[in-house]
Amino acid sequence: MKMTHEKPPNICGDKQRELWYSEPVLRMKKTVESVTQGQPDKVCDQIADAIVDEYLRRDTHARVDVNVLGSHGMVMIGGEVTSTADFDIGALAKQVYAEIGYKDDIEVFVNIETQSDEMKRVVNGVTDNMVVNGFATNETRELMPRAVVYAQNLARRLDDLRKSDPMF
Repeated sequence: MKMTHEKPPNICGDKQRELWYSEPVLRMKKTVESVTQGQPDKVCDQIADAIVDEYLRRDTHARVDVNVLGSHGMVMIGGEVTSTADFDIGALAKQVYAEIGYKDDIEVFVNIETQSDEMKRVVNGVTDNMVVNGFATNETRELMPRAVVYAQNLARRLDDLRKSDPMF
């Protein structure tokens, strides 16, 4: 990263200007990332999505809090669920892994607990807190920054090539 010193305008007097000028001003380049299907975090997201979808398909009133961690041929699935649905979560995780395109087998560990009665009474909605910032731009039809759209299109095309061309 290249560091540059730039003099600010003299709006606060010489003493303030000297203090300001003594701090380095960092010029940063922005980058954009869009990952393909085989990326480990995306694999875990797809497995978690499939689990939530399956619970909701079988029980529209299900409450599902699932976390997935994957590493070197292993997937750990944990969380809490309130649902009448019952299915083989490990088999579903292996199915998603294979659909992504992996040929090797994975070991799946599942530790899904029933949500406690106390938590059911206390929590009536989302249990995760977050702040999301975003914006729309007129740079593209998607209303997203051009660089994001380019990165997503490139990643999507790479996924398509990987699935359709065995030599890719």
